[in-house]
Amino acid sequence: MRVAAASGIIAGLYFAAPLLVPIALAILISFAVAPLVARLERWHFGRFGSILTVILLGGALAAGTVLLVVGQAADLMTRLPAYRGNLSRKFEVVRNLDRKWAQASGELALASEDPDSAVKPEASQPPNPARLRASEETRNFNPLRDGLARSIEFLLAAGGVVILVIFILLQRQDLLARALRVAGGGRFGVTSQALNETADKLSRYLLAEASLNAIYGAVITIGLYFLGIPNAFIWGLLSFLLRFAPYIGPILAAAMPVGLTLAISQSWTLPLATAAFFVGVELVVNNIVEPLVYGRKTGLSPVAILAAAAFWTWLWGVPGLILATPLTVCLFVFAKHFPPLHFFHVLMGQEVDRSLAARLYPRLLASDHDAVADAVSEERLRSGLAEGFDATLVPVLELVKRNRREGELDLDESLRIVRDIEEISEEAAEEAKAGATAPVVPALDVLCIPAKDDADAACCRMLIRVLELAGFAARLGRPDASTEADSRNPNLLCLVDVRPSSPRRLRFLAAKLRARFPDVPVLAARLPANGADEGLPAAVSPLLHSASTIEECREVVKRLLAPLKEPVAAPPPVEVGLPVPA
Repeated sequence: MRVAAASGIIAGLYFAAPLLVPIALAILISFAVAPLVARLERWHFGRFGSILTVILLGGALAAGTVLLVVGQAADLMTRLPAYRGNLSRKFEVVRNLDRKWAQASGELALASEDPDSAVKPEASQPPNPARLRASEETRNFNPLRDGLARSIEFLLAAGGVVILVIFILLQRQDLLARALRVAGGGRFGVTSQALNETADKLSRYLLAEASLNAIYGAVITIGLYFLGIPNAFIWGLLSFLLRFAPYIGPILAAAMPVGLTLAISQSWTLPLATAAFFVGVELVVNNIVEPLVYGRKTGLSPVAILAAAAFWTWLWGVPGLILATPLTVCLFVFAKHFPPLHFFHVLMGQEVDRSLAARLYPRLLASDHDAVADAVSEERLRSGLAEGFDATLVPVLELVKRNRREGELDLDESLRIVRDIEEISEEAAEEAKAGATAPVVPALDVLCIPAKDDADAACCRMLIRVLELAGFAARLGRPDASTEADSRNPNLLCLVDVRPSSPRRLRFLAAKLRARFPDVPVLAARLPANGADEGLPAAVSPLLHSASTIEECREVVKRLLAPLKEPVAAPPPVEVGLPVPA
């Protein structure tokens, strides 16, 4: 069904290109000129006056560029008779090469033929002069008619785009509200954030593109000036404008100056030097500068930018090539905020999750128990048992919990992964105990309580094994331990909550435990650490503490219970009930 839906969407985009391309161009232009319109509105031009001013400035810039290029072309046409000798010599070289190639190809073809199968050609009838003249007139008329039709079509499309831009700018707030109602589906906050981020990334991309193209045009102007090519400024301006069409624009911008050098130069040195200059600048900008600048401004990887250019060019042609990056930025940002499209954000994004947990989670999905156990063992040997759990299994529990909540993982599969994690953590703890220099005698009593589900309980068991290795007697309690009587009052209560569940439950349970055990310290742990203490209960009293890693839990327990610690014989750990799976 997903493949069929994607195929239907692509087919719709292809067949609706005459309608969608002008709309997409109008939206892109409106994003580009919206900051300038807003600035003019602040200068008391009024909304309509600001839009009209921007449209007139854009039209004047386009008309001036066309007049400059047409004037330069007309000037070159008038001077072509003076360059006829240079062109004749260069074309003669090309013709000689073509004749030699044709002669060599003919010799190879004759050598490959069977001499006995050669057939003499029949005598051809002389051509009719009247028919030749009619055919030549038809050939001369068809290009003129086609060119006129294309020009009219282009002008009509450009006028439609300008009208769309005007109305989009006039009613942009109303259109934004309508987009929130249509696309939001009741999630106005997420949709508004996605639209704002899309506008921000598009504005930064367009500003970066305009700046880079301006620098490119300046470099071309300076280089052509020192090469001695006439009207270097016009060619630089044309390079700046044509480069908004990726990959094709630079080729067109280089073709005209190189063609001019063929006419004005008596040798091949200047044309080859001009072509090499364009190629060198384009290689540096296109392969080094552009991927880095555009990737940082848009968040897209260089491979995603190239793949998007290929896809949209195949779908819409040259307009698709111009719109490829803006359209991909829109899809990339919306995929970040809407879970069904999240795989686009992962595939096209520049940020790569290189954490150990991100590599272990697919192994657990594939039931590769040994590979995960080996990775956990290596991390334990490198940094210790608690630090190894924090770097490997605890973040995997967070991924399991997140995917189960988003519907990407069913309950049975998540329970299987949690059981595998418990087995791997138990193996790692047994290895750590076997490698201890002296036997550990447990003392005191720590009650570890999961906040809600089986993932919290698995994290509690990891903490229990770490505390036992540190010399504390730890046991597992029920999520409702705050309301149930316990035959043994613990020395410390540790409440464990694995993200990304809401921190409200953690704060609520911590308050209930403090009410149930008023004289017992409570440690509220929200794992794994994410660089902030968001959701952790505030330390309103000396008996309430917080932590965000298993290692930090161990250190807090040591700090609180070390003064009370005495080497006494303690019973083996007893689990006070098991948590009910979510």
